[in-house]
Amino acid sequence: IKNNEESRFVALHVGIYWGLGVNIIKDNDKINVMCDSEIMFKIISEGEKSDNEIINDKVYFINQLTNLRNLTIKYQLIESKKNIATKHLFSEEDTAGRDSKGYV
Repeated sequence: IKNNEESRFVALHVGIYWGLGVNIIKDNDKINVMCDSEIMFKIISEGEKSDNEIINDKVYFINQLTNLRNLTIKYQLIESKKNIATKHLFSEEDTAGRDSKGYV
């Protein structure tokens, strides 16, 4: 992973995959995804193409999971300062803990 955009797509893929694995996300669920990256939002929700192979692969796998499990994903663009994950990403302390299921 070479940049923040690749990280965002990897994180979304992992998040959906993990959510399915621990049954937080179930078949036929409706999922709201909030993005604070305009680039990510355009690629994932409007179908814009990327020159980045990692991003394209993650979009492919996200779409595959979505179709396989009949998920409906609604993407929303938000301001970075309204992203509740930001405080966890840049915190000096371990804010996630061992039981991350409580954060969902």
